Amino acid sequence: SAALIAVVHRLMHPWKTTAIPDIGRLLYKHVHAQHHKSYNPTAFSGTNMHPLESTLYYSAALIAVVFGCHPAIVLGCIIDCGVGAWLGHDGFQWPGSGDYFHMLHHAHFDCNYGAMHVPIDKWLGTFISCKEDLRKVWGDKVAGEEANETPVHPPGKSD
Repeated sequence: SAALIAVVHRLMHPWKTTAIPDIGRLLYKHVHAQHHKSYNPTAFSGTNMHPLESTLYYSAALIAVVFGCHPAIVLGCIIDCGVGAWLGHDGFQWPGSGDYFHMLHHAHFDCNYGAMHVPIDKWLGTFISCKEDLRKVWGDKVAGEEANETPVHPPGKSD
């Protein structure tokens, strides 16, 4: 299910292509942008999703239905999706939890769509380990914070 989630996540970001209509840009603007308003996410950012995105995300549990698994397995998959989203955005790096890899995704938007335990970003060429790597992925195309049109929550201001 982690691979499915990574692919769906990638599809909801701009594709940066002119060969076909950029449906990812549309999905990002109207669906996924809500999740990215948290540029410095907390655990609760993990499940802060538009209803359409939430439906797609939790549909990973339907994989168990296809194989005729017991309903308890499906329920376990749903719980795993929720807890995994919270841990994946908690801002800490420890076994079974979020990681620096996904924090870079929230900071720069156009990279690291999956999770470290499923190397789909390495396979698709969208893995970065620092901001400078964005140029390796996107070349001369505008990418990262500069390309993101989503207003994010501004840092707290002191009175």
